Amino acid sequence: MKAESLYWIELLEGAEIFRPELLHDLTQETNELLAILTTCVKRRKQLRSKK
Repeated sequence: MKAESLYWIELLEGAEIFRPELLHDLTQETNELLAILTTCVKRRKQLRSKK
């Protein structure tokens, strides 16, 4: 599943509103945050299932 924020970043890039190199750092940070949040949710589910 793709995060909504990545969707909008890709739209901005596709519409050529911003150059891709300007969006690179934002895209990378969004992916990192998504990975962190996904890990948190998975760990929380694991902890809940052990109870």
